[in-house]
Amino acid sequence: MAPASKGPTRRRGPATRPSRDQLRAAEVRARQTREHVPTEVAGPTEPLPVAPRRPSRVGGSRPTSRVVPLSRDEEYRYIRSDLRRLVITAGSLLAVMLGLLVIVE
Repeated sequence: MAPASKGPTRRRGPATRPSRDQLRAAEVRARQTREHVPTEVAGPTEPLPVAPRRPSRVGGSRPTSRVVPLSRDEEYRYIRSDLRRLVITAGSLLAVMLGLLVIVE
């Protein structure tokens, strides 16, 4: 007798990779964060501890991205600009659709 199935099995693929837009936004954020880094630091100037680099994979085609910490204000600024672009895009598409509706009828 065959064992009872515990339910539908799901294939789990690889973790989702960030899209090109997400990678581009991360690069922009990294550039802007680097521009705001103060050049003079108060206190002793000791070298920061550096973790040893792992050898890179040969032939790896997956792009790597660095996580750059952002302040809350910077993150909200990006969110507001993204929402502003979304509203402009949605409004223009609605206007085009209404224009086509008038033309077709």
